[in-house]
Amino acid sequence: MVPGECLVIEDSISRATAALAGGMPVIGFCGASHIQANHAEKLYEIGVNRVAFDAAELESAIQEMR
Repeated sequence: MVPGECLVIEDSISRATAALAGGMPVIGFCGASHIQANHAEKLYEIGVNRVAFDAAELESAIQEMR
């Protein structure tokens, strides 16, 4: 499988950055209890394609990126 055919779902800035650097599309996930209020903005700043805040939004984001 090539990187562009993958989809990464990540809440970590460093791992999302690595996935983006590897040419993979990334959905940032901000639905966990340890996520701080400004985390979505940080994920968008590094270039994630989309951010989801709960499981339903994540499912929708996955479908949109297929």
